[in-house]
Amino acid sequence: MKKIKILFVIVVLAFSTFSAVLGTRVLSEERITTDEGDQDDPAIYGDIVVWSDYRNGNSDIWSYNLKTKQPLQITTDTANQYYPAIYGDIVVWQDERNDFGDIWGYNLKTKEEFRITTDSNSQYDPAIYCDRVVWEDDRNDYQYDIYLAYLDVICETAKKSLPIEQIMKILGLLPK
Repeated sequence: MKKIKILFVIVVLAFSTFSAVLGTRVLSEERITTDEGDQDDPAIYGDIVVWSDYRNGNSDIWSYNLKTKQPLQITTDTANQYYPAIYGDIVVWQDERNDFGDIWGYNLKTKEEFRITTDSNSQYDPAIYCDRVVWEDDRNDYQYDIYLAYLDVICETAKKSLPIEQIMKILGLLPK
């Protein structure tokens, strides 16, 4: 039994080394959108892809679940929405429904849309990580600055892989 465990560890280490030497390869590709109009500015988190979509004559934000193969229209306002970003269940974007750029968000779990910025000047190009959203903002005499907002959301914790020493302990190859 111990020989099998040692062989297993050797195979895992060899495969890891072999993969690192070969580098990254593209295994396959898949078309996600097929609708009329342009689709651009994609972003991805986990199994959810978001993008700007022009199929309805203006730019809306759409998403696609890679597991279920289901699309979802996130925004329906007749103004343009651009530059989506996603983290966990939160999608953020630049929205022109108030005649200037604002940053808005959408919670995929609760299906709730929410406004993040309210300044009368324009805010552009948001990015999100966990409970923080950043964007370009021209509220200071049309000089672009970077602003930050904190959201009231619970962030996912990153999944960590086990170090090889811990794997070897689990397999009984090292004392616990």
